[in-house]
Amino acid sequence: SLLVVYGHPNEEERILNLYEGFRYLQNSEYTVTATNFRWPTPWLPTREKARIGYISWEGDASLLSDGEALIFEGRELSDDMNPAGNQFNSKSSVNRDSYSYGIDFDVYDTEVVQWIFYAPTVTTTYRAGQDLVLLNAEILVVPTLPVSDLSIAMTRAAGALQVGGKATYTLQVTNNGPYTEAGPVTVVDTLPAGMSYVSASGTNWTCSSSGQVVTCTYRASMAPNTNASPLVLTASVTQAGSLTNTAQVSGTTDNNASNNTASDTATATAPVVSASGYRFTSKACDANALIDTPACPLYDATMTGGASAAIYVTAVSGNRAIALSSTQETTVPMQFSLSCLDPASGTVGASYAGATLPVCTPNGAVPPVTAASSWSSSVNMKFASGKASAAINTAGAAIPPQAVFGYADVGSVQLNLLAAGKTAATEPFVARPLRVETRNITNAAGGANPKVNNPDGTGFARAGEDFNVEVVAMLADGKTLAPGFGKEKTVPQLNFTHTTAAVASAPMADAGKLAWSNQSRNGNVFSAQLNYSELGAINLEPGLTDYLGSGAVGGTPVVVGRFYPAYYTTTVTTPLACQAAMNCEAAPSPVNGAAYSGQTFDVEVKAFNAIGEGQPLKNFTGAWRKPV
Repeated sequence: SLLVVYGHPNEEERILNLYEGFRYLQNSEYTVTATNFRWPTPWLPTREKARIGYISWEGDASLLSDGEALIFEGRELSDDMNPAGNQFNSKSSVNRDSYSYGIDFDVYDTEVVQWIFYAPTVTTTYRAGQDLVLLNAEILVVPTLPVSDLSIAMTRAAGALQVGGKATYTLQVTNNGPYTEAGPVTVVDTLPAGMSYVSASGTNWTCSSSGQVVTCTYRASMAPNTNASPLVLTASVTQAGSLTNTAQVSGTTDNNASNNTASDTATATAPVVSASGYRFTSKACDANALIDTPACPLYDATMTGGASAAIYVTAVSGNRAIALSSTQETTVPMQFSLSCLDPASGTVGASYAGATLPVCTPNGAVPPVTAASSWSSSVNMKFASGKASAAINTAGAAIPPQAVFGYADVGSVQLNLLAAGKTAATEPFVARPLRVETRNITNAAGGANPKVNNPDGTGFARAGEDFNVEVVAMLADGKTLAPGFGKEKTVPQLNFTHTTAAVASAPMADAGKLAWSNQSRNGNVFSAQLNYSELGAINLEPGLTDYLGSGAVGGTPVVVGRFYPAYYTTTVTTPLACQAAMNCEAAPSPVNGAAYSGQTFDVEVKAFNAIGEGQPLKNFTGAWRKPV
């Protein structure tokens, strides 16, 4: 069946809803409810025109028993071709005939009631008795006021949340149309327990707070497909644990509530206070150096999962590094553990100072000192005389052995130590992938990518047709998959770039456009649907826009191709018009001209992609213009 939707500027504003499926009905009923429109609220009931159409499969004129009905807003619809109780009867009110045996397509002009006491909701019920009916489609047209679909997105500034610190959120409101939002637009942000309001501001925004609720109003209008100026909200972190900030937007004409809410979840950790007399630092510190300064920075760096990082244990007193002895080497027994923040838990242990650490404790928790199974075996950390850090080196070692940390996974983690019954911890830091790579690139039919970059090789997908790409994260060796990738609470977003990959003998005139959607994850594999708008072949490079605040992650390019036309059109231009003896049909007609035998005539073949109604292919030229 073909559904045609048209619009006209002189028509009253209406909204069209389409249900499409294959709903099985037998001794049952199915109700379709529509709410995505706005109505006026008159004090007296007002009746307005509506129209409903459907396509169903069954359609024989006879009934077994119990009847069939189409009920709109509590009233059974019927007419001279569809009597009450025999709705699906092989007769079409569209064509006014009974020649569509096995299928019913009917249209009813009806009405809805608008009233201040009625919500803008419309229900349609399809009911069948013993006859089997398959509901294929419902097309509902009802009046509506102009609507503006508002949506909101929330991003948090990079960096871990820590008690005593601040969290900064940027809220972006978008009007997805189709009409201008006159305003005001209101954003209500509900801070979690564990945060307190500091400030909120943005051009044309005014804000106030009451407890955990921050209310901001945008006074300017918003044209379709535009953004309001960014709203920046800052809160202080007052307690540790998982904290979720949620914001909701509302306007004067919004008809879609599904995209009106955004949230961000992160784990806040307690401030690192070294009761043990030791801190983790990024370098070997000299005695008397100030802690958390360039002379003795605390460790909070980003590392590559599967690689080695240099993390030093430094003795401290107050806010300065100290030497444990000025005359001799000092040995201090210590144990170490790992805490996972995002993902909240892990499956892989780490190593530090030559010791194997147990699998991390979840949600950023430091294990109790009595939880022996959560700590490593004891390590004798050696401090040279006059030195504040355990950094005695082995000849030729890039990192002193007692400062080597390794973690064969990715995520936000925290390294802990236990000495003399006291604990200390690093700031949370990120182990990130070395790169991401594609895996299992397949076309819509499940066929594998042949990696063809010339016009004569095996075709892969139609230009503009969706194809599927799986993406995995690699550890530092470039061979091992990161097991925790895909379990992050802050979901990494895939990004793809491309360049042309055609052989030199068959250059591509246009680089084309690459689009992707439907990102999903299964275990440690991400997937997405992509389409490429042109003929030819591309070097496809995957990436991540950001990984847990550590920045973008690049990928390894792979050749994808060959992409070929979705369809062709042929235009024939003849030297003669249709002759009288040819009895040509009135235009449009498959025969619209003539030529004498042996006389030349013009044929133009164009190639198109599969995007929308089809777009002409710019690369359908040269070596890529294949015979049809």
